[in-house]
Amino acid sequence: MKVFKPSDLTHTLRIIPRVYVAAAILMIRHELTGNVVSITVSCVEVNGYLLAEFEYVFKEGGSYEITVNTVMNELLYRGKAYATDEVDLQNYKLTK
Repeated sequence: MKVFKPSDLTHTLRIIPRVYVAAAILMIRHELTGNVVSITVSCVEVNGYLLAEFEYVFKEGGSYEITVNTVMNELLYRGKAYATDEVDLQNYKLTK
């Protein structure tokens, strides 16, 4: 699961993809509302990881599904994401 900070303007997605590409399509789906946003991102390979920077406004406490496809619509990565500004993620609890 990826964790993003809602207070940041730009985010970096770091994944191990199925293949390395220079450009990809990042799809972010909010799990409660079902809203899907597609973002075209430039990708860079660093130490075996694919890094992609993007701009998106995450909502605090939001759960998301992240999908990364090639421009030819081939799946590179699929996973979950959560948005929080908490620093201590080891002791973080969804309910207080």
